[in-house]
Amino acid sequence: MGRFHESKIDDGLKKSKFGVVVLSPDYIKEGKYWTKTELDGLFQLESVNGKTLLPVWHNLTKKDVMAYSPIIASKLAMTTASMTPQEIAKELVTLLPESDQEEA
Repeated sequence: MGRFHESKIDDGLKKSKFGVVVLSPDYIKEGKYWTKTELDGLFQLESVNGKTLLPVWHNLTKKDVMAYSPIIASKLAMTTASMTPQEIAKELVTLLPESDQEEA
């Protein structure tokens, strides 16, 4: 991965208020350096700044996520196995601060 892409990920992470990570079979596929880097960055921001990481599991089981990252498997997550995309979107909106909801 080039330094340009890493700096773009860093810029986005610095400006974020929270991170929504959609974990899918492609996201956790072996050799996906940039997805692991992005996730590691979100974990760092959460531990330092208290920013919230909001995982959404798509076409994955708890076992799949556990094999990829026990830390993220331990977090409260939404899943497309039991929620529609519309339900997930509504839930995410409720987690936004009031001022952000007015802008949306």
